[in-house]
Amino acid sequence: MEKEKRLELIKRNVEEIVTENELKELLENKKIYAYWGTAPTGPFHIGHVASLTKIFDFERAKIKTKILIADIHAALDDLKAPWDQIKERAEFYKKCIELVLPWQAKPYFVIGSEFQLSKDYMNDVLKIATITTTKRALRAASEVCRLKNPKVSELIYPIMQSLDEQYLNVDIQLGGIDQRHIMMFAREYLPKIGYRKRIEIMMPLLVSLTGPDTKMSASVPETHVKVYDSVEKIKEKIRKAYCPKGVTKSNPIIQICKLIIFPL
Repeated sequence: MEKEKRLELIKRNVEEIVTENELKELLENKKIYAYWGTAPTGPFHIGHVASLTKIFDFERAKIKTKILIADIHAALDDLKAPWDQIKERAEFYKKCIELVLPWQAKPYFVIGSEFQLSKDYMNDVLKIATITTTKRALRAASEVCRLKNPKVSELIYPIMQSLDEQYLNVDIQLGGIDQRHIMMFAREYLPKIGYRKRIEIMMPLLVSLTGPDTKMSASVPETHVKVYDSVEKIKEKIRKAYCPKGVTKSNPIIQICKLIIFPL
């Protein structure tokens, strides 16, 4: 496949690439690896799928993608997944991802706790912790963690996500635009401990089914479609969804078609 066609596939529906010039240089390589990560916090819903479908474009562009189930991150984020439940939550997310999309080959999964507790990894966590400030770590985590009354674990969160790029041995991190602060943190701090910066590719977030004034929230059922919603419930949510005639911007139904259905 020609380089221009690969670049077109990678850029399709993407919100931002940091940086595109680095990506063009990377496309000269024969083997390129990426990862997409998710923390198994709440119910698996359609909001997760917009970034997942991008993996199909990556595959067409000859990029191999690893899927990280970040079980430890789920606990670090205000204990959204209690420590005694993270293994079960990780398996649940893994099964959802396997079943929700028409994979041609079995997805390549990595569980965070399988490598994030290693001596080398934790040494690197401490290295970054000694050269960053609480203010900088808070800014990095601000769009992902709640941070109303920040815990130390929420400051560790962006450090670990940054190191995942190195320990998964990838060239690209794929995620939602809400991950931008953490991705920029990674590009800033990985070189400070001797690692190369990676390319960051960010996808738009799906608008809530109730309209652009609300976020798609796991705690508000009417804003999203869960993977285990019944057919009747899905039809009901789609019928009630915000979809004004002639309006394409911030329209969840248009977004679902553009980001999920059409790319497949």
